[in-house]
Amino acid sequence: ENLPRWSMSRVLRNPLWKWLAVFGLATLGFAAVYLARYGKRQWDRRVDDDSWFAGLGSLLHAVSYVLIPLGLEFIATHLVGLRFTAQAMLSLILFSLASIAAVLVLIKLADFLGRLITAGRRRHHRPENRDLILVSTRLLAITLSGVAILLSLEYLGVNLAPVLAGLGLGGLAVALAARPTLENIIGGFTLFVDR
Repeated sequence: ENLPRWSMSRVLRNPLWKWLAVFGLATLGFAAVYLARYGKRQWDRRVDDDSWFAGLGSLLHAVSYVLIPLGLEFIATHLVGLRFTAQAMLSLILFSLASIAAVLVLIKLADFLGRLITAGRRRHHRPENRDLILVSTRLLAITLSGVAILLSLEYLGVNLAPVLAGLGLGGLAVALAARPTLENIIGGFTLFVDR
């Protein structure tokens, strides 16, 4: 009511001042991304690559990429009060960005856990055990990332039944075609575990 008259004109069923607030929020979001990148660079400069918490900067950086879109969506919806189609589209875009960042977080978390596990065992075990742990954590990250992508697609309204059926048939074809290679990989994995 204290705002100028021009700010109350409607654009896509929302007052213009709400759009200006969303633009300001987007600017703050870009500034927060820049600060997160700057913080990661500062962390990487000060931390030794061989220490157990060297990957913590990358992990926190990736987590900030999840929190920034979710925070912006919360502010735009609950504090600014953006409504109707504009709110739905903005929420969809920001949730998609947060989902992509969540996959990045899973990969960085697996890398950090692999470093954490191998840092404590570096003196007591052979280097091939370190490689086995790093490969195992990376496979875990890829699996969890696939699950996160499927859950995000389901949330966005994509019918997953045809996608999963196609992946199942494609996986069967690849498995049959690459059977000797897969046998060698599994055999090598078994040799690592047996040592």
